[in-house]
Amino acid sequence: MLNARRLLALLLAVCPVAHTADPPPARIEVFYDAATAPLAVEAVRRELPDVPIALYDLNAPDALEKELSRGLPADLEQAKAIALKRIEAMGRDALQERFAAAYRGHVKAVEYGLDRYPAVVFDAGESVVYGVRDLREALALYRQRRAP
Repeated sequence: MLNARRLLALLLAVCPVAHTADPPPARIEVFYDAATAPLAVEAVRRELPDVPIALYDLNAPDALEKELSRGLPADLEQAKAIALKRIEAMGRDALQERFAAAYRGHVKAVEYGLDRYPAVVFDAGESVVYGVRDLREALALYRQRRAP
């Protein structure tokens, strides 16, 4: 039978502790590439449901380019004709939005002056954690830096 002290210890061990003294970040932005994809994003989303988390895959432009050029022939004129048909089928506005979305991470990374990846940016550049893939770990480091 569990006594009250053991029950409390068990609950503290299995339940995440709310950080009431330390306000959560206003926003989290994660910059990564194929080799550094983030871990534990959903766990942090559950812990901080009101904090927006943006993920920026820095390989997105390459992936989009590969998608658009898939199966194009070596002949330049034929490739151009097929590419134009693909653009028309997609719609120029939709394609423009896809390119903008693909490069958004790069634009933000330059904006923040990021010099390596992975990088987790908190509060619109107020704090950056480099080299950590696990978002829970990055959040812990952020909180540690803010601790009095």
